[in-house]
Amino acid sequence: MALLIGILSGLVIAEGCSVGRKGSTNSRDFVCRNAPLKPGDPSVGWRKTRAPQATDGVSLPRRFDSYRIPQAELDSFFSHAGKAETSLSFALPLPGDRGCQFFNVTSSGVIPKALAAKTPGLASLKGTAVYNPNAEIRLDYDGSTMNAQVIWNDAVYLVRPVHEGSEVVYIIFNKEDSKEQKENFEENMNGTPSKKVAPSQIQQAPLPVQ
Repeated sequence: MALLIGILSGLVIAEGCSVGRKGSTNSRDFVCRNAPLKPGDPSVGWRKTRAPQATDGVSLPRRFDSYRIPQAELDSFFSHAGKAETSLSFALPLPGDRGCQFFNVTSSGVIPKALAAKTPGLASLKGTAVYNPNAEIRLDYDGSTMNAQVIWNDAVYLVRPVHEGSEVVYIIFNKEDSKEQKENFEENMNGTPSKKVAPSQIQQAPLPVQ
């Protein structure tokens, strides 16, 4: 047991560490990875990378973090999510000192079963943060790229794919740092009053896990 604890402790990586070689699946390269809730559940890892270059038709936020995610892991996760009858764990590295956070997600129920059957990999998920029950997440996957939104107290964080040739870089940013306007419903997606959780009461996920 002591040896196992030592191994897991050695995997903890501070955000901002150097990026591993392209294509590596070494767990030490990832700064954020979910812990599957049960055997057989897939996991998704985030690897820090350089900022993508702005191109015609693409407007980048003033500030953002950049990551790469193995495409096979995204495909596996959302394919599994479309068939899962129970919640799955998903991790996302939020900007600033909030760090890597775990969310429990389930189907949002907005995709008709007939459409989902015709389009493998198509998925829409929703969930709440493990360490902040007021924080909510939405995940959408079109079979190749992911978009996400997190409402964390008064902040709205977005995840957007940016294409660089055949590669995809995911940028994560506070909506206030972009040209996108904050909607009224984004104060609380459930439409019910929520009690804010002080930053000192919020933990980061134990990272990385593989």
